[in-house]
Amino acid sequence: HQTEMPPKKKSKTSSASDAPSSSTIAKLSHTLSLPEAEVSAMIASRGASGPPSTSSRRGRKDPAEEEKEQSTGVKDCGAWADFMDDEGAEVGVSNIDSAPPPAAASNSAGDGSYIPVASDYDESSALSGFVVQTGTLDWPTVGRTRRAASDTHPLDLASPHALVPSLFGAVRVRMVATSCTSCHCFAVSTEGALYGWGRNEASQLGLPPSPSVATPVALSGPWGTAPVQSVATGKSHSILVTPTAAYATGSNTYGQLSLGSSAAESAEWRKCKSSGADGPLVKVACGESFTVALDATGTLLTCGLSEFGQLGNGETGEYFVTASKIAFQNCDRLTARTVFVRKDASAKDSEPPTKIIGPVKLSSIACGKNHTVAVEAGRSGPSTRRVFTWGAGNYGCLGHRAQKDSYLPRLVSTLEGPQFGPGSAPVSCAAGATCTVVVTEQGHGYYWGKHKVSGEAQMYPILLDFLANNDHILSTADCGTGHVAFCTAASQTVTYGSGPYGELGFGKTGPKSSSQPKFVEAMDGADAGMVKCGYGTTLFLVGGELEEWR
Repeated sequence: HQTEMPPKKKSKTSSASDAPSSSTIAKLSHTLSLPEAEVSAMIASRGASGPPSTSSRRGRKDPAEEEKEQSTGVKDCGAWADFMDDEGAEVGVSNIDSAPPPAAASNSAGDGSYIPVASDYDESSALSGFVVQTGTLDWPTVGRTRRAASDTHPLDLASPHALVPSLFGAVRVRMVATSCTSCHCFAVSTEGALYGWGRNEASQLGLPPSPSVATPVALSGPWGTAPVQSVATGKSHSILVTPTAAYATGSNTYGQLSLGSSAAESAEWRKCKSSGADGPLVKVACGESFTVALDATGTLLTCGLSEFGQLGNGETGEYFVTASKIAFQNCDRLTARTVFVRKDASAKDSEPPTKIIGPVKLSSIACGKNHTVAVEAGRSGPSTRRVFTWGAGNYGCLGHRAQKDSYLPRLVSTLEGPQFGPGSAPVSCAAGATCTVVVTEQGHGYYWGKHKVSGEAQMYPILLDFLANNDHILSTADCGTGHVAFCTAASQTVTYGSGPYGELGFGKTGPKSSSQPKFVEAMDGADAGMVKCGYGTTLFLVGGELEEWR
């Protein structure tokens, strides 16, 4: 195991500044041991891959460089690659093509063309039920006041409680959504209608700003009567997709709403802009301050904060605002990302990952606080399905056996091999603040990272043997800020980790934390088709009739 360490924090600044003085440039030149001309160009580029296109010094590219970009689709980062290496990044864009792919390694996961990606709404077509919640309803205080193990609060649900159908207009629910950084939630009915509740200080529910919305309320927006097909939550923003468009609301400090503008926030749902999508968006996921989406072909798109490589575009876009301030070139619209890399376990640490030749399409995505995990789409012929991770690598949450950030989607090599072939390939994924879970076709779960306060981080995927060895088949799983939840095909639920707000569901007399997996007795017999872990809460979508579950 590696020594635990959080991601390196960098000072947040605005994205605009006045031109630096000559003394500032001279100081940076001395500090970085770079010519003053290079320092000036780096500041002027504002984190872009090279000097701005308006610069007269740019001129025509060298023919060899143009040929390289056309053949690989990867633009040289220039000086930024050096900065990324210094920051301990796993890979920079400029070194992707420094070595050819290993001769013995196949860049394809199988034969046949990729199967079109279905929306979350279509994938959950067999689900129809009611919402069960455990955890707090005191949304404004979550994460802001310390809770002792003995503390109780009248708005805490210490065990799973059904949210009565009348809260949803007596309709049945098909999807629920929240995430490890979110204190707000959504539910989508079988007809595609949207309901929301929780914290709303930044209008993340698409309502006028308010401390919180205690219980689910019906929400509307510019999509009219079109069914909501996927919805996701970040810390202070939300995004949803319909059959024809995507809409977002809340904080937009880093461009995470994909509005194509630098507006600080939006108090209402607004239509998103995208670049490079091959069709309508069908799935979305949110980290703390970034957004990830898939179109119907499985193309990956990202926007928002780039500090730890969350955008998967090969760089953070780090640049100097002044001699003592650093900012990042974030992205204000969902943009297609097409470069994926791999690094075999036998490769030396000093060897850079190599680019995967050919397109990679995805079917499942999940975001932690500052990282993303994705599962490759299936194919029309026999195939395996690879897993990729990128972003912040603290606590080993990327599964690459090192606490390094990855600026490009990188293959998780541990989840390759005969044991993950057709019939046992990865199919879905989940992410907590600093942990990751993948579920296979067999219903086995693999975990890496860390969600517990105590103990060491798990640096690479391991089988959840406490489930597999007892013949438990996973039907759904998710991870929160400090806890994880697993629901099985035998209608049993297991949680463990930290649960100061009751999110573990062990009841008023039960523990508020558990270092070992423990059954949630109140959920025994509940057919949970979906589980979502938020910050201070856990949501279940339970099938059947409410009277039967009670």
